[in-house]
Amino acid sequence: GSKVIYVQTDVLPMVDISVDFPAGSVFDPVAKQGVARMVLGTLDKGTDTKDENQISELFASIGTQLVGSFDFDRSGVTMRSLSYKKELDESVELLSEILGGPSFPEIAIDRERESILTSIREMEIRPGSVAAKLFISKIYGEHPYGNSTYGTKETVSTITREDLLEFYKQHFFSEGAVITIVG
Repeated sequence: GSKVIYVQTDVLPMVDISVDFPAGSVFDPVAKQGVARMVLGTLDKGTDTKDENQISELFASIGTQLVGSFDFDRSGVTMRSLSYKKELDESVELLSEILGGPSFPEIAIDRERESILTSIREMEIRPGSVAAKLFISKIYGEHPYGNSTYGTKETVSTITREDLLEFYKQHFFSEGAVITIVG
C-alpha cells in the first residue's frame, strides 16, 4: 500500500532509502502539540529486541547512517547504506525493525522532551524566531500551520509514552508511506 519511487544509479556503491509518513505537526492533537516531533526523535531509540546502543552500534558496524526529517505535513527517516548485499540487507532489516516496532523507552522520551523544551526556550529569546512565530500566527491563525512544530512548553511537558504510541499507531502505517530509493 505504500507509494514507492525508485531511481537507479550506479555512480556510487550507495543506496539512500527515505520512508516518509503523513505524520507532521499538523496532526498533533491540540493538547499534545509536539507529539509528532517527539515520536520522530525517539523512533530509533529502541525496539522490542534492541536498545538504542545496540541500534547505533549495528548501524556503525555496517557503515549506515540514519537521519530524520520533519515538517508540518510529513515525518520520516532517510537511511544511507553501502549497496553491497550484506550491508544493504542488514541495514534494511534494521530499518524495518525500527519502523515496524519502536519501543519508545522512557529514558529517550525524557531526553527528547528536555531537548525540545530547550529549543522552545531558545526560540523565545531569538528576535528572528519571535518575529517568525508572530508572522506565521498572523498568516495561518487557528490553522495547525499557525502552531509551532515543536509544540509549547505546556503541551510538551504533558506528553507521555502512551501519547507517542497512540500517535505512532495512527500515523506510521504502510498505506500512507512514501518510500524513495535512490542507488
